[in-house]
Amino acid sequence: MVPQKASSLSGPQDIGISHERYDHKFIESDLNCVFPVDRMREYVQEGKLGSLSDEHYSFMGHIYVTGPLLENAGKVGRRLRELGVDTAFLTPT
Repeated sequence: MVPQKASSLSGPQDIGISHERYDHKFIESDLNCVFPVDRMREYVQEGKLGSLSDEHYSFMGHIYVTGPLLENAGKVGRRLRELGVDTAFLTPT
């Protein structure tokens, strides 16, 4: 789980990719294929969304021991609620 400031994201060079179970070539060429931050920014400009939270989170996939994932997912949910987020957009890798 890695909190990331959305305003600082301009491309794949701004995030670390440690997942070894899939080909990174697509995310390395276009961050939006797994984290569609540019599309979300466009939706804000078009009035389809009110605003974006400045905090975004990611979870590693291919997890066999799910206890820590479930615990941290709850923490992230509570944090997003504290921030006033009313919709979460989830994307798979």
